[in-house]
Amino acid sequence: VKVIIGEMVNDSLNIIGVGNVKSNGLKKGSIVDIDETVRSIKKAIEQAERMVGIHIEQVVVGVNANQVQLLPCHGVVAVSNEDREIGNEDVLRVLDAAQVVSIAPEREFIDVVPRQFIVDGLDEINDPRGMIG
Repeated sequence: VKVIIGEMVNDSLNIIGVGNVKSNGLKKGSIVDIDETVRSIKKAIEQAERMVGIHIEQVVVGVNANQVQLLPCHGVVAVSNEDREIGNEDVLRVLDAAQVVSIAPEREFIDVVPRQFIVDGLDEINDPRGMIG
């Protein structure tokens, strides 16, 4: 497992720290033990943090493509506000509803990436907040 810490300087990425540890939990690029994989990633992050003397708040993790699957799904909810204006809570509820699909027990949802919203039959909406529906 390799970790690189970078900083942006004048639109250029400078690498300021690295971490490199044995990849426990991975076999031929595939995750075979999620807990061991997480421990390995944390160790590599800690190693890179010690090198630069800062605490890392966010990371971007690359995952082997054969372990990630995109599933088309949809969610339907009624607008909760009396005035029928779509708010943040409505968007969060429809994203939660979109995750109610049958998946294999060894798989889990990582995130929902909305392609579009449909409000009262009007499709291809990127952000429905503030609309009446």
